[in-house]
Amino acid sequence: MKININNETRISEALRAAQGMARARIATSSCVVEIAKELESRLDSLGIPKCHRKGAHGSGWAHIPRYEAPVTNKWGYATTRIHIARGAKDWFLVNVERQKLYRGTSLDEKLIIFQKQLTHAIRTLLRIHKCIVTDE
Repeated sequence: MKININNETRISEALRAAQGMARARIATSSCVVEIAKELESRLDSLGIPKCHRKGAHGSGWAHIPRYEAPVTNKWGYATTRIHIARGAKDWFLVNVERQKLYRGTSLDEKLIIFQKQLTHAIRTLLRIHKCIVTDE
């Protein structure tokens, strides 16, 4: 599946298919857009130019208030996990799945970048902190 996040109708269909009859901790198309905005802002803060952002991908959870996280190791609950990938200009929904969430599971969005993107991020960090790298 590869659905542009601007296509709200197809995203809603994909979410409905993955979530089935679930009524609690479900994702909406606005969840997908919020995750994309958060990951895009992380790419901005890393200093990765827009022309080199293609291929970055990440994941996030449906809206879950922090106080609602599981409190025991024995019982978890099902929630929706959203996987998105960055194209040349936009983000795309690539996978939606229901997963069990247990105590200690990080609810933060994950961002995965490639080596070329990491090189840009390191250059930006060095420039911001006025660092010079030597061989010694």
